[in-house]
Amino acid sequence: LESHGRRYYRSLIYTSDARYCLRFMQPPVAHRQVPWAEWGRHEAGHPYDVPQPTPSAVITREASVAENLSCGEETWLPQRLLSGLLPESLLERYTFWQDEADYLRGYPKDATKPDVIFVNMGVGGHVAMHGSRFGEVRRGDSLLLPARAVVLRLSKQRLQREHRAVHDALGVLEQFTKEHALLSQPFEPSFALCNGTAALLRRLGGHSFGAGSEPAVASGLEALRALLPRVGLL
Repeated sequence: LESHGRRYYRSLIYTSDARYCLRFMQPPVAHRQVPWAEWGRHEAGHPYDVPQPTPSAVITREASVAENLSCGEETWLPQRLLSGLLPESLLERYTFWQDEADYLRGYPKDATKPDVIFVNMGVGGHVAMHGSRFGEVRRGDSLLLPARAVVLRLSKQRLQREHRAVHDALGVLEQFTKEHALLSQPFEPSFALCNGTAALLRRLGGHSFGAGSEPAVASGLEALRALLPRVGLL
């Protein structure tokens, strides 16, 4: 477990077989006095080579940053914190940011690449646990469970279309609140509101922001404009 930004992350420091390890680790090549143990013929690293706690910096970027496709604040994750969880090749080619729901998005270092990596980490297997609601978890054996993650490759263009559509829909909401003087403070959409707006647009337009969905997105925005005045709660 490695501490970073007041959170703890699992990072691979030892493997009993480097041939099947997601992180590139070099087995020792020095001269030996005795043969390898049968179970450790291809081992690499050291199980007690735990990094010492050091000062760390947390780097975040706001939702207004053009490269941010999560519709919320993102936190940059250093490559070492994901060692052993994701293949080394992905860590070398993508820069990973963590959104407000602890999902990861890997943005390609090569801007011409057409995809974004989406990672859903298993709660308790890797992502940090903090706060009183994790008290029982910390006292259990969940931290000993293997790290696990579901990794998806998503189309960057689809995410960009979704991001633009959510931005336009939030503009409709902001205009509506101004016309009816509903807010005493500036309109500041939250991460939850952005994700809920994306879900609403998918239902109104019957699409998932795929190729050729622009007419359906425009239709959903018009439906939203017509729907807002009918919402009795407002």
